[in-house]
Parts: sequence; structure tokens; C-alpha cells
Amino acid sequence: TSSYKSRYYSTMTTTTLVFPDFLSVSPFGPYCKECSIPLAVEKGIYSHRREAHPSVSFKNALVVREVKRQMAELRQNHSRDFSPFLVSNSLAKEMWFCAGCFVAFGKFSNFKRHFESRCNKECVFVDDKKTFCYETICGRTGPKTCPQERPAGPIESLILVSAEGTTISSLSQSKSSYKTAIISCDSSKVPAALMTTIEEAKEILKPFVRPDEDAKDLCLIFYPLLSRGFEGTIRQYLEFASKGQVEDPILTKWLEAGKVWMTNYASGHIANVSANVRHRLAEFESQEVDGTTYGTRTFTLRRGIPRLIAELEAALRFFYRYRTSLFDQFKHDEIGKADITWMIERAIIPRILYIAAKEEPTDHGQLPIACRYCLSRGFTLKNKVNLVMYECGWFSSRISALMHLLRAGVCGYLVTLSVEESQDLTNLELDVVRSVQNGRVTNLLAPYVKRLRDLNARKPPIKDNT
Repeated sequence: TSSYKSRYYSTMTTTTLVFPDFLSVSPFGPYCKECSIPLAVEKGIYSHRREAHPSVSFKNALVVREVKRQMAELRQNHSRDFSPFLVSNSLAKEMWFCAGCFVAFGKFSNFKRHFESRCNKECVFVDDKKTFCYETICGRTGPKTCPQERPAGPIESLILVSAEGTTISSLSQSKSSYKTAIISCDSSKVPAALMTTIEEAKEILKPFVRPDEDAKDLCLIFYPLLSRGFEGTIRQYLEFASKGQVEDPILTKWLEAGKVWMTNYASGHIANVSANVRHRLAEFESQEVDGTTYGTRTFTLRRGIPRLIAELEAALRFFYRYRTSLFDQFKHDEIGKADITWMIERAIIPRILYIAAKEEPTDHGQLPIACRYCLSRGFTLKNKVNLVMYECGWFSSRISALMHLLRAGVCGYLVTLSVEESQDLTNLELDVVRSVQNGRVTNLLAPYVKRLRDLNARKPPIKDNT
């Protein structure tokens, strides 16, 4: 009988009594489901029990062991989708996330330092890329999917191969060899969208090009889109950006909030961003004419608000209708019922623009949605039937206007940021701007504008017969 009781109470201790009722676990850590606060694993659970739940009794070591087991199991089973553990409709924040300890960092210096200071072998530095993180049900911050970690060991299967097929060298197990080159003849190849020859691309674009402009020069801008279905693609893009007879209620809210933000708030929000941050953001805003640079040294909102509003509305329609998951967090029913002031306060429109400015495609055959929109702005339907191109000068102005709106959106997003007392707000802003300016969207659109302006400048001057 005593042996039976011993086994019975031992079983109770490892099951029923181990896990207190107030405690719950997510992949990101334990939390009190009654008080809705996150708890540290080792000491936080027991400390919280003494402060908020003194009547509950348990052995801390057994609870900690069980919590760690459940966290490991949840992380493994849900690594591809943590959505059940994220607060629905929470706004995304770009942060650095460690896949070892499941902690998100707002500053890169803290993210990098934690690899050096923590004695945790699971924390392995993978790269310095940010990821979109959301509020979790446990009161922390985490991504929808777990970032993949690079293998810790040496890669021995990758080799360098000459044109004749003979091996030039193979990667050794030394760190220096690992950094020199990683080239695999089997896995990587040129995307199908870039396998069109220049002559083929020229012939596809030529029917839409004006007689006084060069199809060969222009086709380099549209290169990834130039396939046999190019005309249908552009027509569809124009339809995405055009005003419909009946607009979706959520899109209507986007448009209303965008107009109010641009008219009443954007210039004030931009002016509130530090001059050194806006100076970094203004790179590519200026233009050079006959050796003289024109444009502001710091980013400020342009004049001609009605024209910017018209461009913003067309862009928002395109972003809403184009098939992408980038903006899904802003398409829920609550947005359609929301008050405009609420949308301005939460910077919904600036966040949409910021996400569009930050998009990074997975390969060179894909174009960011902002670039697709801009390329479609070079076309119009003549008599609502024939697809024709605008002249280069007008085309470049429309792309420039969209770039200006994206930067205004970045500034609108920056004013929502806040840091703890020990952190530096300006450095955080500079990190955000640096990532945008170094990103693919900016560094595709800016050359588009320059090429179009150069092509327009080559045209012979218009003769004045007066």
C-alpha cells in the first residue's frame, strides 16, 4: 500500500501539481493567463506566484523543467506558423529576432551583443536582416515564422567548377574558405524572367513606344516584365490603380485616411523627424542639370498636395487590389469600420507605404509591388482602348512622385517609434532609413528616374517658330 501511494503521489507531483493553473506557455515563453503578463522562465514564475498567487504551491524546478519542455515542443511543431500565438490584428514592427532564444530586439547593437554576453549555445548569429514581428499572446514580440538558421558546420559539397568542367578548388573546412565563395552549379540559375534577349525585349515593347523615343533603352527598365503577356499585364495593372464604380469599404477607408493624412498631418510629421535623418532620406531626391544640383538637402513635403493625393490614391488602390499578403494586416473588417482619427493615430497609411518601400523580393526575376506600380504609370489607354506610353519626362515625374510618397510614409512611420531611456531614438531612426535607402525598391526606382530623365534630355529641343 505504501508503495502504491508513493507511486500515486509521485505521478501527481509530475502532472497535476507541477503546472499551476495561472501559468500558460507559448513558443516565446511562459506567461500568467490571469494577469496577462510575461514571466521569466527560471525565477519569474515563482516570484510571480509569491506576489499574485500566494495560495498556489508547486516545486519551481519541476515547473521550469516542464515549461522548457513545452516551449521546445511548441517551437518545433509551429516553426512554420506562429499565428495562433500572435495577437490578431496587431501592427507589425521590424525587429531583429534570435531563433535560438526567441527574443526580439529593437536595436541591432543589443541584438549583436546578446550573442557575446549570453552563455547559450542555441543563440547562433545568422545574419543582420530584420523581420516583421507582432505582439504575442504572452506579452512579448515575435514573427509569424521562425527564421531559418544557417548550418553551423562547414559546407563541403560546394565546389568551384571551370568552363571545361574540371574542379578548380573545393571548399576546405577552414573559416576563410567558407567566406571565399559558395557556388553551386546545380541549385542556382538565372530566373526565367531574365532569359529574354535584349532584341526580344525590344520587339515586345516597341509597339507602345513613341516615335521620338528609343525602345532599346526603355526595355531595360521593363526587362523582368517583358514577356508575350506584357500588354495584358500592364492593362491589368492600370485597372488595379483606376477608380472603380464601387470601391471596397476597406479601400474607401484607406483612401479617406490617405487624403486626410496627406492634407493635414504629413508635413508636420515629416518636419518632426530629425534633420540628419531626413538628410539621409533625401538622397536621390535631388537632380543634376548642367552640372548644378537642384533639390533640398533634407527631405520635406513637396508643394502641389492635390497631385500627390491623386498619386497616393492610385497607389493605394494598386496595393489593395494586387495579389499580395504584404498588406493583409490592414485589410481586416475593423479597418472598414474604423474612425479616420484612429487610422491617423496608428499611422495606417504611413505603415502601408513603409512596408511597400521595404519589400525585398526573393530573386532577381521578381519585382517589388511598388516597382510594378511605377512601371504601369508609364502607360495609358488612348480612347480607353489602345495601350500607349507617356513621354519619358512625364513618366519620370510619376515615378518620382511615388518615391516621394514612400519617403513621406517612412517619416510618418518614424514618428510612431519610441525607445527606452537607455536607447537612442535617432540611431533607431537612422537604422530604419538606412535599410530603406539600401533596399531594392529605392535602388530600382531611382535608376528608373535617372534613365528616363537622361532619355528625355537627349531629345532635340522643340523649335519655336514665333
